[in-house]
Amino acid sequence: MAVTYPGERTSRGLGPSSIYGLAPDTNRAAFLPILTVFASGLANLLVFRPATASVMRQRRRQETIDGKKSYDPPPHSKEMLRLNKSFGRLHGISSLINLAGFAATLYYGAVLANRLS
Repeated sequence: MAVTYPGERTSRGLGPSSIYGLAPDTNRAAFLPILTVFASGLANLLVFRPATASVMRQRRRQETIDGKKSYDPPPHSKEMLRLNKSFGRLHGISSLINLAGFAATLYYGAVLANRLS
């Protein structure tokens, strides 16, 4: 996204574009959403996706031990309740991080559209 940032229109033509266009103090507001999208994607890729996948594998093992699916009606074993709670927490955090990345993308789109007009 930083590479596609357009240059500023001045009386002498277009100012610096690409990542160099983000460097001036007046354009720093566009850099924060780009950084937010990058950080949220990286956090989900390196932290929350592997952790969620690990809990899902543990739930499948526990389903075999209990003879009951994690989404079946209660009662569940204490271990399955713990795994379901852990999965819900990780999935919720991941969803919030994705929502923040989405909001930052929308904000950057608005900044970019304003810049092009």
